[in-house]
Amino acid sequence: MRGVMVGWGFGDELSETAELFVSELVTNAVLHATGSPFCRVTCTRSLNHVHRDRR
Repeated sequence: MRGVMVGWGFGDELSETAELFVSELVTNAVLHATGSPFCRVTCTRSLNHVHRDRR
């Protein structure tokens, strides 16, 4: 993810912060979810919305 963001010109600091944010979300899902958590990360050049699948 960081490599994609840097390639799009977002810069190292923002890319590293985004990577940490996603890592924390996934860690929390794995630690606290019941059943088998499902995570998908989609990188786009702009954030239009956040989508959460319920399974």
